[in-house]
Amino acid sequence: MSRLARRYWASLTDTNVESAELLIEYGRQRNATLWRRYVASLLDMPVTCGVTTETKQTEGLTPAPTSTIFYDMETVVDIGTAPPNRGSWWRGAGLAFVTLLALAVGFGVSRLLPPVPGVATPATSVDAVYHKVNDPAGYVISIPRGWAREETQGKLQPVVTYTAPNGLDRLMVFEVKEISATESSAQAQSIAEGLKGYHYLGRRTGANWTEFSYRYDSKQYGATRTIDHRFQAADGTPYAIIVYSPPGTDMTEPLTKAVNSLCPTGAPCSEPG
Repeated sequence: MSRLARRYWASLTDTNVESAELLIEYGRQRNATLWRRYVASLLDMPVTCGVTTETKQTEGLTPAPTSTIFYDMETVVDIGTAPPNRGSWWRGAGLAFVTLLALAVGFGVSRLLPPVPGVATPATSVDAVYHKVNDPAGYVISIPRGWAREETQGKLQPVVTYTAPNGLDRLMVFEVKEISATESSAQAQSIAEGLKGYHYLGRRTGANWTEFSYRYDSKQYGATRTIDHRFQAADGTPYAIIVYSPPGTDMTEPLTKAVNSLCPTGAPCSEPG
């Protein structure tokens, strides 16, 4: 705290008033108006004006008190006849002023300080609906926002399932053990045909990928529509991405986003997001 601030604080709280070092001397000069004395106190300099009518009016009064706590804007009160609680009011006002000043200074300093290093920043979003995640299973993939991740151990690699908030729409990703996507898809269809209520819906095939869709009755989810997509990733590894949903729910977009964005870690993907 500066010398002037310590002196001003002492005058407000009426503490250590015996020490001239801690008093606002210029504020107690009686040869100028009160507002001039107040400005002189803040600037820590003598009053430069001449004697005013206020000086004449105050001639003959008792000397000014040794503390400014008994000053008000209209009168000067003798220190021996100070009104009750007048000091308490000024102390409260002074404390409130100092508190507000400290808060303002602290806020200004915090705005000037640089940000704390090491704070993580949000990842780049794909769009408002999907976001790109770096999955611990070893690939980057775009999935709908808000879908929960669950991982189980498959025969070859972990099986990752992303589930929508409704608990019904799901997207499953895993690496397959077969050499080609076509061979893997044929085996998957053979297994699916044994499911309760299985009904084949169709197949689509392209370069390095194939998919078939069907319906079946799940013990946990009831009637379920499935699209089983098998393809070869950028590094040549065959993957399966399967979507599940109730009949009537279109899962084409989440499937397409996931297939186009899946990129094994370290692979030279042309469309990683």
